[in-house]
Amino acid sequence: MRRAAVALCALATACGSTSAPTTEPAPTATAATLDAEAARTAELQRRAALAADHRKLEDQASTALAATCLDPEAKGRGDRCLPSCYRGEAADPRAGKQLARGAEVQHLVCELRSGAYLLADELMGSKLTLKPVKKKLPKPHKKGSWEFVVESALATMFGSERAKGDVIRVTGKWKSIAHPATKAKMRCVMVSHYMRSMRRALDRCGSQGTYACEATGNDAVH
Repeated sequence: MRRAAVALCALATACGSTSAPTTEPAPTATAATLDAEAARTAELQRRAALAADHRKLEDQASTALAATCLDPEAKGRGDRCLPSCYRGEAADPRAGKQLARGAEVQHLVCELRSGAYLLADELMGSKLTLKPVKKKLPKPHKKGSWEFVVESALATMFGSERAKGDVIRVTGKWKSIAHPATKAKMRCVMVSHYMRSMRRALDRCGSQGTYACEATGNDAVH
């Protein structure tokens, strides 16, 4: 009987209470965590302010550059974004000049791959002349010759620049010229526009107001 009582007592002791264990409370934010979060927020605000200032400077620079594009006389316009981009086209050296009577205006014409022709006076600069014509205007080249083909095409291309009685004549031979910006090889020839009378002085494009060129502020034709 004593052994049975001892066994029951041991069993009761081993079973003990069946209540659930105590749960630890959730940790709360420490001062160090709060300081780190505040520092991160401050850094993000600082970066946002720097980005806003940078965008403001870019906008100011773009506005200033746009102003030079609209003003062909703007100081420094010829050196925009050098050396990574290009040197702006200078005005024709003959700009502002007008002769009282007949005149010969030289041009450089280059042939494109498509077969079309392009005025490229800017490649010759001061080598192109404007001089009076004292004799009769020269006759066209022989029909069927390459000079005649070029003269006929230019007569149409010049449009209203060629007044009644004016003629276009080839005065040189084909020669290969490398474009200074693209380095592409072009086949070019000297031609002359013979005018019976000049209606006005030549403009910055070397024309009487009918050509478009970058020197007059038209950057789309560069």
